[in-house]
Amino acid sequence: MGQCERVSIIIPIYNVEQYIEECLLSAMRQTLKEIEIICVNDGSTDDSMGIVRKYAREDPRIRIVEKENGGLSSARNAGMDAAKGEYILFLDSDDWILPETLEEIYDSAVKNDLDNVYFNAAVFFDSEEIKETESGYSNYYKRKGVYEGVYTGAEFGEKIMRNGDFRPSACLQMPKREMLKKYGLRFYEGIIHEDNLFTIQSMILEGKVMYIDKCYYQRRMRPDSIVTTQKGVRNAIGYFTCMQETGRFIRDKELREEYYFEIENYLVWLKKNAIDYISGLSRQQVIEGLTGYSNEFKLHFMLHIYREAEHRRRERELLQSVEDYRNCNSYRIGRIMTAIPRKMKNVVNKYRT
Repeated sequence: MGQCERVSIIIPIYNVEQYIEECLLSAMRQTLKEIEIICVNDGSTDDSMGIVRKYAREDPRIRIVEKENGGLSSARNAGMDAAKGEYILFLDSDDWILPETLEEIYDSAVKNDLDNVYFNAAVFFDSEEIKETESGYSNYYKRKGVYEGVYTGAEFGEKIMRNGDFRPSACLQMPKREMLKKYGLRFYEGIIHEDNLFTIQSMILEGKVMYIDKCYYQRRMRPDSIVTTQKGVRNAIGYFTCMQETGRFIRDKELREEYYFEIENYLVWLKKNAIDYISGLSRQQVIEGLTGYSNEFKLHFMLHIYREAEHRRRERELLQSVEDYRNCNSYRIGRIMTAIPRKMKNVVNKYRT
């Protein structure tokens, strides 16, 4: 394979034998042919890679990168290290893309010399049960605003944040590889929800971007994914880390005051998610979830996330106790017995000069 790859598709793979064939075929059947398909084996223990190797024997554009299990961020970073294409598309191994995806996006990117192109996704559900429990995601990845023309990344970021259209997903963009390399942009390893950090970092640094209002990406909602599994300390750590790292990242960036305001709201949202995901957990459960992290990280997490969660829990309990008291019989009887004296007092106060 020569140096003519226009797009590198990076597919991290970990125990997805049920889905990988559909994903891989959607990459192989792209109308843009000058591509490479980098399949990163993140320590799979099922037959996922057996399926990939079968297709790799038929299609020389498929390249396999082997590594020990390290999570999605680690796998994507390994794929970026191996990539040779002008642009990169991140494709999760349980999702798929429309056949015209790369050709249409690449043509727009080259014509306008873009650092990135953003687009939408359509959601489909593995079962009626998942559709019912995760119905809030039905149209989540479809932006509602109109964003025509070429923007700087910061201009685009400010607009979509202001309109509630910010979607932190690495899979809904096709960045230029040289841009990522120039700024050393990589995924933060060891956490989940890493796209929240990567997306805003890349937007702030990008010089020229466009948005295509089309659902090229087909996002699967299934059991046992990060979105649908039970939430806990791991989720909170991911959001808290993204909050901290975003704050550090923007310290020396010259942005419009309005954009700083939108990012401030975004940081509040990240913090709220972190708090929500440990709501109801005991202190011991949270401490156990922080095993392996530095003492400094634990201290900041407990101060900024756990204590806030405890404060909110106590507030809820206090409000509930007041509500329970108001609904009890003794409170109602007391209100009835004091109704006439209260009314007389109100009359006196009304005419008092």
